[in-house]
Amino acid sequence: MAAAVEKDVSSNFPQHAPPKAVAAREPEQLDASDGEDDASDGEQTEDKYDVLESTLCGEYSQDTQQVNMSQGVKNQVKNAQRAAHKASNIGLCQDTRATTEQVLDPRTRLILFKLLQRTAFAKLEGCLSTGKEANVYFALSGDGMRDIEATKDVPTHSPLAVKVYKTSILVFRDRRRYVDGEHRFEKGYTSGKNPRKMVQLWAEKELRNYKRLHAHNVRTPRPLLLKGHVLVMEFIGTNGWPAPRLHDVTFTKEQMEDAYVQTCVALRAMFARCKLVHGDFSEYNLLWHEGQVVVIDVSQSVEWDHPRATEFLRKDCANVKSFFGSKVDRVLSVKALYDFVIRDGADEDDTVISINLEEARDLDTATDQEDRVFMDAFLPRSLADLGSFPEAAQKGVETGDNETGFNEAVSDLLGENVESDAESDDTKSWVDDDTEFVSGRLPDPSDVAGRSSAKEAKRAASKLQKEERREKRKTKMKKHLKKAATKRGR
Repeated sequence: MAAAVEKDVSSNFPQHAPPKAVAAREPEQLDASDGEDDASDGEQTEDKYDVLESTLCGEYSQDTQQVNMSQGVKNQVKNAQRAAHKASNIGLCQDTRATTEQVLDPRTRLILFKLLQRTAFAKLEGCLSTGKEANVYFALSGDGMRDIEATKDVPTHSPLAVKVYKTSILVFRDRRRYVDGEHRFEKGYTSGKNPRKMVQLWAEKELRNYKRLHAHNVRTPRPLLLKGHVLVMEFIGTNGWPAPRLHDVTFTKEQMEDAYVQTCVALRAMFARCKLVHGDFSEYNLLWHEGQVVVIDVSQSVEWDHPRATEFLRKDCANVKSFFGSKVDRVLSVKALYDFVIRDGADEDDTVISINLEEARDLDTATDQEDRVFMDAFLPRSLADLGSFPEAAQKGVETGDNETGFNEAVSDLLGENVESDAESDDTKSWVDDDTEFVSGRLPDPSDVAGRSSAKEAKRAASKLQKEERREKRKTKMKKHLKKAATKRGR
């Protein structure tokens, strides 16, 4: 059968010598040129196959004549060769995004290796903390820090904190509401379907906020260097151990009181001196180091004229009260702390702020119910904010629709049953044969019998309305008949 195959091959290529003869002659030439008389039988067999493959695939033979092959077969051979030599995994793919510890992808490792080569780091150690937006690593400064103008005063082998933001595995995706509306980042990337493009802008935002806080003597880590999405800053801790968060510290009563005062002072100083609102001011973003409160994680901090600054500040005040409420005596209410933070007086040092804080604590009489109302209240930032909500509110005042809701809120706060003069006929119902008016609101909580009778009356009125609707549906025209009648009318 092998002889038949060789005969068939030779008949298809009449202009060439038989492949068998070629295969027999080729090893002799290779042996003569190389001078290797003791070539093994395995190598000779491989040479035979190589010559046969070259002849069949269209390469030139010894007589410089080309194999007769159709153009389609030649194109297929060329495409196969190109595909075999084509570099795989070019661009962003699974290999280039392979991530270690949720942050160390190839691009991030390249940035860290460059900082090590330039001796900005003498040593890069393990991970200190992990979060939804970044991981923090411990490092020692190198001689390369002195070559940078902003960090030339940093001694060699000083402890550093290296914050590496997540780019490949993103957990924190809601960054737009903290960046949109900031005049500092009007030309930055704030829209699109790829949130990774905002990570570098987010790192720059935190660097600027840290610089502003540090310049106004607010206790924060000193920012040193930003390279892409890697932020290098001062390490807050002792002997390589990071300072604990307020949530993880066991305080004495005196220390808890001191921590509360420092927390309120820091919140006031950020707003008054730095014109910033933290946005996530809680016990998880405050460190306790050498008896002082240190503010960290200011990447989401916004300017005080940001469209959502009042919303973020109210949330910060609520977080402070929630943590210290059961641990410290005379804790300011949310509304009182908010008023204390935004009051006039920008050029205040920490001592003056502490004195004013004590005065505010003595004058605070707000209740938890007033705090809940304050958290849901609409607080306009400027006249521009009066364009959307008040327009609907004014229309409601003219029609009398919102007067009932306002009176209900006032009655809940005062514990009274305030009747409205603009109640519509829909809020009234007549029960049984008695012409007793049933209000949409329940009587005073102290009137147990009145509240019980009012509930029964409301149930009876609701049942009566359901029966009326049920009777009306019996004589209602079916939808398909109504459509047919409408088409005939056209």
